Amino acid sequence: MTSAEDILSKIFQSNGVYGSQFDETNRDRYIPEYLFTLVNKQRILFYFSHRHNKISDLGSYLDSTLAIIGTNSDEIRSHARMYETGRLGSDVTSFHFDGVTGLFKCNKTDYTGIANFNTIRADVCVYKGKWQYEVMLETRGIMQLGWCTYNCRFSQEIGVGDTWTSYSYDGQRVRKWNVQNSKYGDPWLAGDVISCLIDCDEGTISFKRNGADLGVAFSNVSFGAGIAYFPAISLSQNECIRINFGATPLRYPTKGFLPFDLKPTRLIKEADYLLNIFESVIRAFSEKIALKTHATKSNSYKLLSEDINANQQTISNDSALMLIAGQVLERLTPLMDSAYVVEECLLKMLLRLCRQTLNDEHLEIKIFLDLLWSFLEPTELLDILTQIFLTLNVMYCFAPIKISFADQRQYLYLVLALLKHEDTRKRFPLFIDIKPPDSEVLKEIVPTVWNKSKSATSITFEALEQELAYLFACRSLKEDLQTIETIQVEILKLLLLPSDVLVRPPSSKFLFITKFRLFLKENLTESPLQASNQVSPGVIRNLFHRLFQVLEYYWNQYHEIKALDEGVESSLSFEQAYVPTSKFYDDNLDYFDLQRLGGLKAHLEKEYASKLITYNHTDHRRHYSKQNSSTLPDTSLSKLKTGSESLTELLDGIIFLYHIGVHKHFVKITEVTETLRDYSNALADIETKIKNCRPEFNEIMDELLRSKKIFEEQVEDLMRKAAWVVTAVFSQEKKKHIVAMHRCIHRTLQKASESGNLFTFVPEIYIDIYLNTFTALNSYFSPDDSLTTKDVSENFVEFIVSHLQDKRIINVDVRDNIVQSLSTLAFYPEMLKLLENMPQTYRKTMINALLSPYANRSWAMTNLILVRFWKGCGFGFRYSQLYQSRLLQGPRKDRIQEPCPSVLYQKEIGEYLLDNTDDAINFFNTLLNQLNWAFSEFMGMLKDLVQRPRTGLSLTIDHRQLKMCSTCFDVSVSLLRTIELSVNVAPALVLEKKSQQSEMLLVRLLQLLSQIINRLSTKNNILFQQIFQMKVSTLENIHYYPIFSAVCGILVRLIIHSSDEA
Repeated sequence: MTSAEDILSKIFQSNGVYGSQFDETNRDRYIPEYLFTLVNKQRILFYFSHRHNKISDLGSYLDSTLAIIGTNSDEIRSHARMYETGRLGSDVTSFHFDGVTGLFKCNKTDYTGIANFNTIRADVCVYKGKWQYEVMLETRGIMQLGWCTYNCRFSQEIGVGDTWTSYSYDGQRVRKWNVQNSKYGDPWLAGDVISCLIDCDEGTISFKRNGADLGVAFSNVSFGAGIAYFPAISLSQNECIRINFGATPLRYPTKGFLPFDLKPTRLIKEADYLLNIFESVIRAFSEKIALKTHATKSNSYKLLSEDINANQQTISNDSALMLIAGQVLERLTPLMDSAYVVEECLLKMLLRLCRQTLNDEHLEIKIFLDLLWSFLEPTELLDILTQIFLTLNVMYCFAPIKISFADQRQYLYLVLALLKHEDTRKRFPLFIDIKPPDSEVLKEIVPTVWNKSKSATSITFEALEQELAYLFACRSLKEDLQTIETIQVEILKLLLLPSDVLVRPPSSKFLFITKFRLFLKENLTESPLQASNQVSPGVIRNLFHRLFQVLEYYWNQYHEIKALDEGVESSLSFEQAYVPTSKFYDDNLDYFDLQRLGGLKAHLEKEYASKLITYNHTDHRRHYSKQNSSTLPDTSLSKLKTGSESLTELLDGIIFLYHIGVHKHFVKITEVTETLRDYSNALADIETKIKNCRPEFNEIMDELLRSKKIFEEQVEDLMRKAAWVVTAVFSQEKKKHIVAMHRCIHRTLQKASESGNLFTFVPEIYIDIYLNTFTALNSYFSPDDSLTTKDVSENFVEFIVSHLQDKRIINVDVRDNIVQSLSTLAFYPEMLKLLENMPQTYRKTMINALLSPYANRSWAMTNLILVRFWKGCGFGFRYSQLYQSRLLQGPRKDRIQEPCPSVLYQKEIGEYLLDNTDDAINFFNTLLNQLNWAFSEFMGMLKDLVQRPRTGLSLTIDHRQLKMCSTCFDVSVSLLRTIELSVNVAPALVLEKKSQQSEMLLVRLLQLLSQIINRLSTKNNILFQQIFQMKVSTLENIHYYPIFSAVCGILVRLIIHSSDEA
């Protein structure tokens, strides 16, 4: 066993130059006196009374050594002299809010633009020397970063770089700005670090992106008497950055350039000296513990013995180490107030101590935290831990993306090690995001891309080799991502650990879920002022998938335990999970004043008071426990928040996460695949043209080859991005989570609907999430029958149909969303088959909803569904693409669905109209009323558009007016086709000779058709020809064919059925 003397000698000698200052001749005298123990804070007074003078001896040695460090460093003095010239302003640089333009939201070093365009400058300027500051981008939008003079005047239209003495760089538009702009630099991404450099001696300004020099942006910058430059930024609305003037180490320092804030060299040297001693103490403890293989392992290893004799003459090695640790921490703690010292010194030590493995106990990190918890006051400990996690959060978010994500891994392993310490995992910022790499890094990750050419007629060996290389790179990327995701899942498992409540309530799970609920509340708001605090959709999506995995793990674990204790039927597996209806009205969960399906909750509680009283009476004890949880024993609190109640609350929160950001990110990220599809089609067209181009047309061939090269570069870049999207966002593992979530929401809504009027308490947001998850599965993820099983689609269709006219849903917008989802289903042949295969009860319910009068509900979407059932059977109504375009060569390329009529629904619609005469007449009258309105509006707007150029008002036509005119035309055609369907399946509705109402309907119909023919076909009416001559792309759908073919279809059906009756 190593003696105390050996340990102390080793510790002080390991500190290099400072170790040599230890008096070797007096060491034997000092060491025995130092060897005593501070067992815990209850016994400190005892040892102070007997050995107070000897404690001060060790402290005096450390103090004298630290004093030598602070006075004998020439580097400290020379570094400070550099800031005496060339810089004007306060010692600590920050942005100056007195002259701000626009509105900023500031949180320490984070700045977010609130107004349309916001500009702010620093309170420190430079006029001599070389200087730099860094901007860490939290968003990627329009920002102008750079420098300005004091005389620059900005507005919400004029920002940094828009005046003669201000200079800026904008990576969104890839431009540099000094009144005029020109191409410069690379496009930036969220998570990039932009270095802004100014050389006052040479008169140059340059920028760096993630340490890569972008070159000199501006030369011959004016300097001289009265001219100094301030750091300045301009941000668009909701753009967010983090600024670093030198308060923490620069991520990418440039040789010869100084940060704006003086580096705390003296503090760094003192911290390094103390941390070297502290690290030696930790490693000594670790070696000693490793030798004790019989020691009991627990969540927090007990460093100190509980049984120590106060009169003990022989002091252990542990006591010596604890003494040194206490004295070191006493002097180290004040230094940790500096964020610079924490990042530069403390985190480097922790990264050295942390082993990059998942299953390791991370003993050194545990010892470090045990020592902190043993010697520091709670406020001191909280400050240090908060600073550690905040610094780690910044370092993780802005770490450069490299192959295998090495930097991200080391930070996540350290977070995991810190959270394995039970007392520490109470405070933690989420490290769940995975930042996508930029194009340059993607080239390293996916060096070879493969895109199946549409013009290729055969598979070559080279193409096959490229495909295999591309797939191998994607597989390697997936493995690297899974490593990161696994660490993140393990971190969340620790944060949701329920068992640590037995040691010190409340549990980690209770604290996490409480904070998680507040997080949901902050991110659910629609206020633009709160938008700057909201987490980006990409981070939300990553958090959603990791939390989902952890929830599944703990839910199944709880289910297995309860099934063993009380039987299988006592608990539900995760495959059967749902949110009980009672959660929506029993106040156990806070739903942040969200709108319910039946209206406001306060109103619903009054309307259904009797049912709620019945529920409250049967479950009074649980309510009483909740309301008085603060006075309950610890065991009751742990039972409340570690069982199925807390898991249900977490499930509800994860459902909300999908609404907050997951679906938004899906919508945004699909732009990559859509753009890739467009470029691939364009590349195939170019290849076809090259193949058909004659050899003598050299100029055309050169232009085609140049275009091909451009498209190939774009496709190559997009294929790399697609590799990331498919691997990180739309993988089959991620799809399983969405499928399971969709099924869970379906069970929740179905059981709530079966509960009667209590269904009205369900938040409207649940319906939106239910519709969006189904859209995501069918539109964004690749089709896979094994995952999106038939029962998912069948259940969705039946639920939507059964709630088309649900009177418990009072919000018109929610009803419209349901109808819109049904109309989307009708446009896909496979979904149309599901609609046809529904039980007859559901089909009748849907037909009744579609044909009911258009009172207080959307009728445009209803028409689309009926037209879809008819398309392919109407007169001249089988076109899958619209008529020839006036502006494009060849037919329009609109994504018009192929005709797929439903004979079954046509038949059942006819039966319904004939069996329900009163409803049929009301429905037909509604069609005629809407047609009269739509066509009149269309003709009025058409006339206004044609006459405007004659009066010189053509410039006042806005896009909305053009769009309304186009929409009215489409609605008119749609209504005509619906009338054609009705006349065909139920001709007696207008041709019944003995019915006066039928005669009136026929007269109204013929009057409308005559009006349409008269307004559009007379020689004097040249409106259509004038619209054609205007060549407005928004009005391309306006054409004779669609409307006249529909009119002819109605007349032909009337003639045919009249002849049949005759």
